[in-house]
Amino acid sequence: MSEVIEIENEYYVLQIGAQTGVIARIFDKVGQIELIAQPRLAENFRLLLPLPDLEANYILG
Repeated sequence: MSEVIEIENEYYVLQIGAQTGVIARIFDKVGQIELIAQPRLAENFRLLLPLPDLEANYILG
């Protein structure tokens, strides 16, 4: 990801891809931990769309 938009407060650092809107990084400043350890594995969203035969039908993006 070439360009990122960074939003930061006293608790978190959030980096978002400027072109795609992909969440690239979430860093917890208090716990000193990266919440997305491998950005390539991060989900942008998780949508639950229940079907008649499958209530736990998640769509990951």
